[in-house]
Amino acid sequence: LPSIETLREIRFDGVPQFTAAGAAHLAKMTSLESLHLSWMIVDVTDETLADTILRIVSKNTNLTHLALSNSGVTDEGLASFDENRRLTALHIGEEPKLTEAALDSISKHIGLKSLRLGIRPYLSISNDQLTPLRELDSLQLGERQRFSPEILKSFPKLASMTLSGEVFDFALAREI
Repeated sequence: LPSIETLREIRFDGVPQFTAAGAAHLAKMTSLESLHLSWMIVDVTDETLADTILRIVSKNTNLTHLALSNSGVTDEGLASFDENRRLTALHIGEEPKLTEAALDSISKHIGLKSLRLGIRPYLSISNDQLTPLRELDSLQLGERQRFSPEILKSFPKLASMTLSGEVFDFALAREI
């Protein structure tokens, strides 16, 4: 990886050869704008490889897009990214290790324009948890993401919304 420092986007999709030592090279990739992690294996340490990667790239001021799906990221790994204020897109797919604490981390990214919460974790989003995301213009909630329609008032710039599966029922339709 040290020879590809000028990449603007990188996707790691089920690469068992990738290690924490290899992840250290990501710190040199200062041009990186978009990072996608999916199907990452657990490292031999107590920290997941995804958590290690997030901790390393959290200081990259050019990173604006982060996508996680089946990466094994934990609440602590996501929290290590809290100080990155340039993030405009956060897409989280199936991440069973994340809990409601992840919503606290997400809410710190006040510049987010696009937020996608996938099928898991099954989060109950309270009305005040995501209210700091006033710039949000695209919201996608996967199956079983529970929320009150009142939360939509928190997003004055919301232009696109996707609701999937069980999250949308007749009661919700009436409220919206």
